[in-house]
Amino acid sequence: MLKVVRRHLPVAITAAVVCSLFAGGPSLAKAAVDAVNADKVDGRHAVAAGASVADRAGKLVATDTQGRLPNNIIAKAPDSARLGGQTAATYRATGHGKQGPTINIDSCGSGTVESYAVQLGRSARIFASATSAYGHSSPGPETPSIRIQLLNATSVVVAQSARVMAPGATGNPTLSIAGVLLAMDGSAPYQAAPGPYTLRIVGDNFGSCTGFGQYQQPELTHIQLAAGN
Repeated sequence: MLKVVRRHLPVAITAAVVCSLFAGGPSLAKAAVDAVNADKVDGRHAVAAGASVADRAGKLVATDTQGRLPNNIIAKAPDSARLGGQTAATYRATGHGKQGPTINIDSCGSGTVESYAVQLGRSARIFASATSAYGHSSPGPETPSIRIQLLNATSVVVAQSARVMAPGATGNPTLSIAGVLLAMDGSAPYQAAPGPYTLRIVGDNFGSCTGFGQYQQPELTHIQLAAGN
């Protein structure tokens, strides 16, 4: 009799354990499953941030000590070839901004307030911006103005912005303008051919024109836009 009991004892113990799990209800059964998956999240293993691409395939990736994921966590970000909603070809190059010295323009004259060379490697339109503070002698020119111009290799003006003016009889106004440079007839944006150019701010004085106008801390910059933008 003792031999029969010993032979069936393992089966009885297994049956007792299974019965106890089911008797304990769903919570006990779930605990058993969770114990098996204790090293997983939603059934997936996790690896450190420094794991190789091959080692982290199909696994969760932890952040590093700085709370960041690896730089190569994705092959290419969506819209990574775009800047401000435009394709990368739109923004081909950015001109170096330049701040110039104070420039005096006598009476109702005009003159270059700031300029720098631009080299185009391909056909492009020019988006330019310029600012300048203004002061004058007492008395002095009452109405200062600035505009941006693009000159070709032979110093001929081939494109320009509109003119912006400000009352300058009292106070010290700041003049600002920005936009795509237009053909000389003002009908459409100017498409510049490859080659060397000069970009400049031109100041003009109007109104009562005794003394001199002073264009202070002028700033000039530009962006080269691809064809059709």
